[in-house]
Amino acid sequence: MRLVERPEDFLDALDACKREALKGFGDDTVLLERFVQRPRHVEFQIFGDHHGNAVHLAERDCSVQRRHQKVLEEAPAPGLPHDVRQSMGEAAVAAAKAVGYVGAGTVEFLVDTTTNEFFFCEMNTRLQVEHPVTEMITGLDLVEWQLQVAAGGKLPIVEQAEIDDRLSGHAIEARVYAENPGTGFLPATGNLRKLREPPADAFGDSTVRVDTGVAEGDNVTMFYDPMISKLIVHSKDRATALRDLNLALRSYQVAGVPTNLSFLERCASHPAFMEGGISTSFLDDHGEALVKEADLSPTPPSAVAVAAAAMVLNRNEASRRGLNLPGGAWGQIGASWRAFDSAQGVAETFAIETDGGGSTVDVEVRHHSDGTFTITVPSEDEATTQHVEATFKTTAEGTTMEVVLDKMHRFDVDVSIEETQTETSVHLFAHNATDTGLGPRHVYNVVAPKATFQGASDVSSAPLIKAVMPGKIVRVLVEVGDVVEADQPLVILEAMKMEHVIKANGPGCVSAVSFAEGEIVADGAILVELEVADEVELAA
Repeated sequence: MRLVERPEDFLDALDACKREALKGFGDDTVLLERFVQRPRHVEFQIFGDHHGNAVHLAERDCSVQRRHQKVLEEAPAPGLPHDVRQSMGEAAVAAAKAVGYVGAGTVEFLVDTTTNEFFFCEMNTRLQVEHPVTEMITGLDLVEWQLQVAAGGKLPIVEQAEIDDRLSGHAIEARVYAENPGTGFLPATGNLRKLREPPADAFGDSTVRVDTGVAEGDNVTMFYDPMISKLIVHSKDRATALRDLNLALRSYQVAGVPTNLSFLERCASHPAFMEGGISTSFLDDHGEALVKEADLSPTPPSAVAVAAAAMVLNRNEASRRGLNLPGGAWGQIGASWRAFDSAQGVAETFAIETDGGGSTVDVEVRHHSDGTFTITVPSEDEATTQHVEATFKTTAEGTTMEVVLDKMHRFDVDVSIEETQTETSVHLFAHNATDTGLGPRHVYNVVAPKATFQGASDVSSAPLIKAVMPGKIVRVLVEVGDVVEADQPLVILEAMKMEHVIKANGPGCVSAVSFAEGEIVADGAILVELEVADEVELAA
């Protein structure tokens, strides 16, 4: 789907749409539609059978979208006037009856937020990702309905009034993805080293449901949609559902791939969303701020200190067991760390990259003879020094670190540690530690000093244009010898059914093209190399 605002952009947008449609659906037919500015996306779940019956099972509001993909969905649509809801439901059922529709379907509308005028958008002839919110407010199993209709039976309920009477409470669904909101929601791949879903029985009267097709240890690959799960919360009213959705998101634990969990929390707690009745422009208006909010939030020194303690314990445990850590920061730092256990009172300093990669701080860790640590974390104002007691406890569920901070704050932290050749990532999931500044989810990278990286001086100084995600090269738009300008398209990369244009990061001359059309590339692969040319050469 493309929005075209200028005539000169029409042909390029049409070409891209046709390519995506042909690859995704085997049909490059493109429909042109009127663009309604700042609409709500409201859809009705309908069912028809072979006996001429058709009903709707109320509406869903799916206005929180990015790149035309839904992020949060809820039922019923908040603040939708009763007469508008009734007219839309009647129109949805009329559309189904007009074509003799049989089975489950979704009739989608755009609703003008100013006038409440609604427009038919499309009909999806299937159950959709967000159908659980309808199941929650109706108490009906829509898959069972599908099977009964497919077997030639009548709809279990054929009277619209009876369905309307069943509607109860409010349900909200959040789509949990392996993706990085900070890089434009680029999909991510990797191994789900840790996966803990919210406990279903920990939210009082609210019902929490998780629909998923993956388990801990599975790989998220480039060949399929990167959705990890659908998290659905149903409660007596919208306010309670929103409250418990945020609690459920905060208790969700994923390590091994970046996720949108924190982003979903911020969306669900944004004042505009909480008020209800937002338009599909919600993320256009607030998305950048919602993404940056994580970077702007001060990183609590206590979280950095706990991450440092986790790294030291992990290294010491591996040393006691006679294990060689697979590269990572510890393998790079040198002999001083290996002698650290016996060097009581010795202080070592290493770099920790804070949440979201916003900044790197040099953290000092000092061992004491009683097995505790004094950890100093610098800040813009003054350094914070904290006393940390920490022990690992390993169970079938994973590794938990029992922490006592400054001899007064006692809490548990679930820990997951990942090693690469140049850094070690620490994932912290704290329990009952809000008085320390620790939130439920922190990710830190412990990086070795740059001087210890082998071959660091051999890195090419030429601008390297890299793949922003794993994918397939659809088009190569340049060849060796071409002179390019800043932001000029170089390569079109296809990933997760979407095309991504890779552009030049500055002016230069193409010195190398590493891949041909149709080839598969890994995340970070060098696609094009540029030689920097001065302005005179470029002008010539």
